[in-house]
Amino acid sequence: MKLTDLLVRALVVVTFGWLLVAPGEWSFRLVLACFAAVGWWAMLYPQGILVWAKTAHRNLDLDDRSIYWVPRLIGVCFVLGVFVITFVDVWR
Repeated sequence: MKLTDLLVRALVVVTFGWLLVAPGEWSFRLVLACFAAVGWWAMLYPQGILVWAKTAHRNLDLDDRSIYWVPRLIGVCFVLGVFVITFVDVWR
């Protein structure tokens, strides 16, 4: 899972850098891919999102399985948002 974490973090950094350097049509697609990757990662590995959140909220307990639904819900929203935006873009 550490490799997946590093790949998702690298994708987020590349997306941010790409948006600064070359905004445009490809940037929109890269942002959608980034949201989809982070969404799937959050659904499959909620501890990874909680590790990111722990940097801002030090009192989070990463071993508490009762809060895993929060990153999974965020992941579902990201993935559904990407599907809706892609569907609207294709049919436009």
